[in-house]
Amino acid sequence: VRSTWHWSTWRAVGNLTPRAGVAFAGGSTYERMVSALLCHLYLAHADDTNVPCGPSDGRSVTEQRQRGVALYAAGRPAAADLCLTSALARVTAQLESLAAEAEAIRAYRMARQASPDGPVSGGAEGCLVGADGSQVCLGALAGRAEPAPSSSLAVADGVGVDDVAGCTSQAEALAFLQRIERGECHRGACDAAPAALEEGLLVAARRHWWEAARGVVGVLRGVPSFQISTHGRRALTEIRDGAGSVLSLLRQTSLDEATISCAVQWAQGESSVHLNVKFAARLDAPVTVLNVDNEEVSINASHVTFRGLGRQKPKVYTLNIELFGEVDAAASNWSFGSVGTVRFVLQKAERGEWKRLTKGADKVKNHRVWWEHQEKVQAEDRARRKAEREAAEAAERAEQLEQEGREKAEREKAEAEEKAARRATQAAALEAALASLRQLAAGGAASAEGSAEGGDEGSAEGSAEGSAEGS
Repeated sequence: VRSTWHWSTWRAVGNLTPRAGVAFAGGSTYERMVSALLCHLYLAHADDTNVPCGPSDGRSVTEQRQRGVALYAAGRPAAADLCLTSALARVTAQLESLAAEAEAIRAYRMARQASPDGPVSGGAEGCLVGADGSQVCLGALAGRAEPAPSSSLAVADGVGVDDVAGCTSQAEALAFLQRIERGECHRGACDAAPAALEEGLLVAARRHWWEAARGVVGVLRGVPSFQISTHGRRALTEIRDGAGSVLSLLRQTSLDEATISCAVQWAQGESSVHLNVKFAARLDAPVTVLNVDNEEVSINASHVTFRGLGRQKPKVYTLNIELFGEVDAAASNWSFGSVGTVRFVLQKAERGEWKRLTKGADKVKNHRVWWEHQEKVQAEDRARRKAEREAAEAAERAEQLEQEGREKAEREKAEAEEKAARRATQAAALEAALASLRQLAAGGAASAEGSAEGGDEGSAEGSAEGSAEGS
């Protein structure tokens, strides 16, 4: 082999050795060359997953991505990461090139809007140089183009921009805000409503243009009586919380992956149980975690559980209590309390006093009675019982008055009916008496007529008889 191969071929084989990841420290030159040749032949016929990726391996982005997947499946995460990193770098470079071309086109458009009939200087091809040094030529517009010194300078002028959302870079947004402060706005942008400026603040925050966001706040401070809306405050809070949670995960190491069982203070009333859960293992420990992210809360008839990742310290804070008695989960609630705490209000399924918080009789070292709140709960129970007693007494009085009213009505009805019956009886007797009087009156009249016709004797006799009969 030595006699038939040219030395340039041996040098080429030797150059393949670093790609194979092999270094030969000993042996003669001939032995090292033969070892390199055998290693190269092995790699040429080995499984495809043994060949590493690189920025100049001649493979496309898709092929590198597929190779990374295959390497992960083959149990080689380091090599897979190398392939995916190379693919990501190439895609990022392509995106940066496209972004530079877009910046150049925007700069050209802005230049033409600012000076549509300006002279052409320098090269007459109508080409602009992008941020990465590449040229973008605009063809038919070459005769009217006025090349800018650089795309970033043209963009940074902020000419023709109506709001922060229309800016393509932080420099352009800052230039736009400076033009607002100077009163040199495009198409009335100086008179933009506070709502539009607030939307620009949110856009700058979402794009991580923090200097531009501070500039928008400076402009908004000049608006009389301006108050940011609830939507805007919530959106900025979500951005802050999202960044904080990511930073917490980045700070987390294997030593930080600890689970802390939270300390608990508890108080009870006749119908409720109150928990004050502290993000610490001891109640007397200093507050180092003000709040948590990714909280998970569960309340059922017999258990209360809580889990959250500390925002200031990447530790997991948990709570898992099997309760002494059952609770009404639908009527119970929870909320974040003062710094570093979360509070629960559990409604008992049945009124009464619990001997302890947990179902198990073993004492939990970081559970304590919440004495100051216990007095408050007991006072609330006394006030509630008093209110319930007064309400019951009022209801009883109302019912008694209602009963008395019903009895009075019944008595009055009975008396009225009795009076009506008595009147009916009296009316019948009166009618009979009136009939008798009418008969007497008729008899008297007949006697008077007989007396007149029979003479004095007959009259006297008739009168006597009439009087006797009438009597």
